[in-house]
Amino acid sequence: MIVTVIASIILLFIYIYDARTMLIPNAAVWSFNILAFISVFLNQRNSFTFMENIFVLPSWWAVAAGPLATLPLFLIWFLSRGKVMGFGDVKLTLGIGWLLGIAGGLSAVTYAFWVGAVVSLGILSAQRLWKRSSPEGSKSLTMKSAVPFGPFLILGWLIALFSGITLF
Repeated sequence: MIVTVIASIILLFIYIYDARTMLIPNAAVWSFNILAFISVFLNQRNSFTFMENIFVLPSWWAVAAGPLATLPLFLIWFLSRGKVMGFGDVKLTLGIGWLLGIAGGLSAVTYAFWVGAVVSLGILSAQRLWKRSSPEGSKSLTMKSAVPFGPFLILGWLIALFSGITLF
């Protein structure tokens, strides 16, 4: 429970910062990743009391969950040479995978893409409906607009965390 609360605070900061600047600060993302990696070694049988958490040797799958959850975004970043997605999103997914496991991490990434698509298409549709009411030269979203993906990854993490529904 304490790990989830601290992770949520860090992710809230990342959410707001990325939404405003389209950058994920290294200090925040690495703090989150270190916390997530440490959580792999904590056996949280009773998530309401920190004192019952004991140090355990995790399985290889638990340790591999972070890098495996990161793999789809890393491939997108690598193949597009960073034009489609920033590396901050790739780094953020590492901690998400460690906190949720392989199935949960990949589900969070999938949810992030789904939520991002729905929100972006909703904004595009709304702009088309109200295009005449906007002043000339106003800033609008297009299919080629850059959109910060970190907030969608964090929403995907929340959906996977609270729903408990894994897609894989």
